[in-house]
Amino acid sequence: MKVLTGGTLGKAPDALYFLRGHEAGVQALAFSAYNSTTTLASGDANGEIRIWDLDRRRASHTFDAHAGKGVLSITGYEANDYRLVSQGRDESVKIWDLHGAQHAVVGWITTGAIDFCRADYLPSHKWVATTCAMPGDLKIWDTSTKREMCTLQAPTSDASGQERVIELGGSGLPTDSPPRKHTDASDSLGMGSGSTGGGRGMCMSVRLFLHPLTQRPMALAGYEDGSVHLHDIGERKAVCYTKPHSEPVMTLDIATDATGFTTGSVDNIAYQVSLKLKGDGKASMKGKLTYEMPTPGINDILIRQDKKIVVTGGWDGNVRIFSYRKGTPLCVLSRHRDSVQTLASYNCVGSGWLLAAGSKDRNISLWSVYND
Repeated sequence: MKVLTGGTLGKAPDALYFLRGHEAGVQALAFSAYNSTTTLASGDANGEIRIWDLDRRRASHTFDAHAGKGVLSITGYEANDYRLVSQGRDESVKIWDLHGAQHAVVGWITTGAIDFCRADYLPSHKWVATTCAMPGDLKIWDTSTKREMCTLQAPTSDASGQERVIELGGSGLPTDSPPRKHTDASDSLGMGSGSTGGGRGMCMSVRLFLHPLTQRPMALAGYEDGSVHLHDIGERKAVCYTKPHSEPVMTLDIATDATGFTTGSVDNIAYQVSLKLKGDGKASMKGKLTYEMPTPGINDILIRQDKKIVVTGGWDGNVRIFSYRKGTPLCVLSRHRDSVQTLASYNCVGSGWLLAAGSKDRNISLWSVYND
C-alpha cells in the first residue's frame, strides 16, 4: 500500500461564483437538469431546501422540508420527472414533486433513524438505503411503493473475535470462508480486525450501485469501527470487507465502474481501495494507496466520473483535489470560512465538469476544475 504525504500543489483556480441565502450550514447538495436547465438542490441544518437555477444563479424553490430539522441528504434528484428524495433529522425520507412553482410531498417514509448516516438512492430501481432504529442495520426502501424491501443486518465477528469473510458461491447462496488474519499492510487495509462485542457499531455511510457484470443491486457500507462491507442486497449478505480506519467511516464513494472506492474519516487519511467483482458473486478488496492530509476530518469525498480525480471536503474549510490513480495532491480550493460538509459534481453539456461545495459558513461555492 502506497502512502503519500506531500507533493507540489498546482495553482488553484478561482471559484466561478457563490450561492448565498441559507440561514444555516449547508449539509446536502445534488445536481440535476430539467428542460435543459442545470439546477442544484441544497439542504441546510434548519431543514430548508433550495432549488437553484444555475443560469440565473437564483433559487426557484425554497421550502421547509423537515419541520426545522436538518437535511442530511438529497438524492434521487432526477431530471426526467423533476423529483427529489430528501432525508431529514426528523427520522423521515420524503419524495418531492417540483413541477412548476410549487413543491409537493408525494411520498413519505419513516425510518426511525436518529444518526447522521446519509441515505443513498439507486435510480434504476428507485430504491433508497437508510439506517434505522436498530444500530448498524440498513433498510432498503422502494420509493415508488414507499415499502421496505429488506434489511441488511450489521456484520458481526465470530466467537474468536476474528472477522468472517462471507462470499457468495456459484449457486448464489452464501458460503462462509475461514477467518482471515491481517499480516501485511500492503496486502489489505487492516483486514481481519474485529471490534469488541462482535459488532461494527452504527452504519455511518452507504452507497448503492449495480454489479457491473450481473446487474445485481449492491450496497457498500462504512461502519463506526472503521470497516467497510460490501452487501449483496438480493442475498441479504455481506460479501467481503476491509478495515481502512480505526475511527468511523464518515464518508465513502464508489467509482462509476465499481472497480474501486475511496473513504474518509475523522482522521487525516483518505484511502483508496480496489474492488474486484466476479460474475459468480465473489468479490475481494485490496488496499491501493493513501494520502495523508495536513489536518484531520473529512466530511465528504467523491470520485469524478472519469476516475481522474478525487475530491475531499474537510473540517478545515478546504476542498482538496488529488489524482485518483496516483494519489498525488493536485490543488486546494480555499474559499470557505468553516467546515466543508458536502460535495456534488455534474457534467454540464458545453461547460464541462462542475463541482459544488456546501459549507457550515452557509455558502455554496461552484468550481470548474480540470476540464482540459
